[in-house]
Amino acid sequence: MKKKKILLLNYSELKGGAALACNRLHQGLLKKKIQSILLVNEKTTNNLSVLGPENQKEKFFIFFKKIFAKLLNLILKKNIGYFFSLSFFKSNILKKINQLNPQIVNLFW
Repeated sequence: MKKKKILLLNYSELKGGAALACNRLHQGLLKKKIQSILLVNEKTTNNLSVLGPENQKEKFFIFFKKIFAKLLNLILKKNIGYFFSLSFFKSNILKKINQLNPQIVNLFW
């Protein structure tokens, strides 16, 4: 049987419930000797199996998108009453996924 390469996607490495669940699954897969990679926007550890922004430009762009989304949500919340995710800017996430070439992709939201 061919070894599986699993990619787990989440916004944060350790912040929030989805991040904690994702990290637990990631650590469990690694303990079972299954190749697991965690791809996040907010990397907080030195774990080599966790991939985050690769350079300062990418970190700044992620920060800018986060601030822009918060400001827009503040404006729109007055009209609709709830927050939602925005996707105004192009992302290089698909390029990263293709470069990693996983057999399974699991998105935590």
